[in-house]
Amino acid sequence: MTAVARVLRAAFFPDGHADRIAVALAVTTAGLVLFNTTTYHESLGYDALEHARYVTTLAEGRLPDPRDTREFFSPPLPYLLPALLVAAGTGGETALKVAQWTNVLVSLGLSVVLLLLCRELRPGSRTLGWLCLFLLGTLPVYHRSFSFFRAEPSLALLSALALLLALRLFTAGKDEPWRARAAALGAVFGLMLLTRQQAVFVIGAASLLALLRALVDRRARRRHLAALALALGTGAALGGWFYASLAARFGTPLAFNKKRAPLSLANRPGFFYYGTGDGRLFSDPVRPSFKGQFFPVLYADTWGDYYGYFLLYAWDARKNRYIPPWEWETTLEEKRDRTWLVTNRYSRAGWLGRVNLVSLLPSGLLLFGLAKGVGRLRTLFRPAASRADVLPGLLSVAALLTLAGYFVLLLTLPYPLGTTIKGVYALQVFPLLALLGAEAGARLEERSRATFLFLGAALLGVALHNAPALVNVFWNGPGSSWESETSEDS
Repeated sequence: MTAVARVLRAAFFPDGHADRIAVALAVTTAGLVLFNTTTYHESLGYDALEHARYVTTLAEGRLPDPRDTREFFSPPLPYLLPALLVAAGTGGETALKVAQWTNVLVSLGLSVVLLLLCRELRPGSRTLGWLCLFLLGTLPVYHRSFSFFRAEPSLALLSALALLLALRLFTAGKDEPWRARAAALGAVFGLMLLTRQQAVFVIGAASLLALLRALVDRRARRRHLAALALALGTGAALGGWFYASLAARFGTPLAFNKKRAPLSLANRPGFFYYGTGDGRLFSDPVRPSFKGQFFPVLYADTWGDYYGYFLLYAWDARKNRYIPPWEWETTLEEKRDRTWLVTNRYSRAGWLGRVNLVSLLPSGLLLFGLAKGVGRLRTLFRPAASRADVLPGLLSVAALLTLAGYFVLLLTLPYPLGTTIKGVYALQVFPLLALLGAEAGARLEERSRATFLFLGAALLGVALHNAPALVNVFWNGPGSSWESETSEDS
């Protein structure tokens, strides 16, 4: 049996019998990704033009600089496949479309890794896997992000895989081989570093697990430290060259397309921290409503389409082109009654508000699962803790480090805030929250099956209500792409 077959068997045949519901959920989610990536034009995503320019530059055999694209600071791995296709003579649009389609495989791979994590957490439970895949597959931010040509979907997969490998490596018995596992974890670390800079937060969580296990397990201390050193060394060898290149070319391995300010809470106005949506979170959750308010914008972008890239459009019938979302704040309100303006921004805003309202239920479950995971951090300090004991704390640390790192980034960017509050920038967190939320649901089932069934029915009702938010609106729209030489802020 091949390695791939063994992995698929462990995920979908946990007890020797097919887990048909898990298969159906994974395939349904991937099917939606396939539909969206096929029908969503490659030029419509966030900073799509800049990403296309990166591909063109890489196809020439060199890394880009700021004159080539504003995405010059991004690691090259996500751009490699389309760049190779362009270099081989494939048209640019076709190469980018192929890159979009790879997200179908990424989605399937992520489902498999999550199921493997579920088997570690509750070896005899199928409910946990079902609820995890259901919660993740009903997130609009997941389907919007996976429709774009971007690095975040691949990073989400690699992050979940790194946590799985770290869990198995640093909770292994003393007689189990560790060198090959540590090298494999290091290889994943390296691929993550070549995918997106946010990889450091998950690498940090895995490293913290190793250090804590070394601290509390004296008999295996040397092995844990050696395994961590091997993993980090392998990751640095595989991915560190890109950051060395940034340092050589731009003076810092943390090069960015915006000048950063010193870290200070004073960098942001009060409404960034305390804003609650100005009464429009459940009625008009679309730009420019509650602009710059962190929690309302992130929530609206997670469950809807705050920035207008997936479920909303504005069409200029005179010029036969879409009006880019970054022009809406000046164009739509001023020209709202013009006959040439065709838009669903106003007619669909109320429904998106209701989506936000009913999604308080799954949001609450995700956050409750995170809180329960934080409550189990103490298990990381137990020498004899099992994988099932350690996993919730590990997932919580990875999620919190990622969110904290993202929040710090926002604080160091100059005001005005622009469009940097996006769910896609924290995409790797959502699979972890889905697993933690599913674990909270599984524990509820143990205590009261009737309450659990009621919760499941309510979640299903929310999913049915929100289902249109999982499918892009451009598949039957009047045109295909923006006609603009500008793009959204990265």
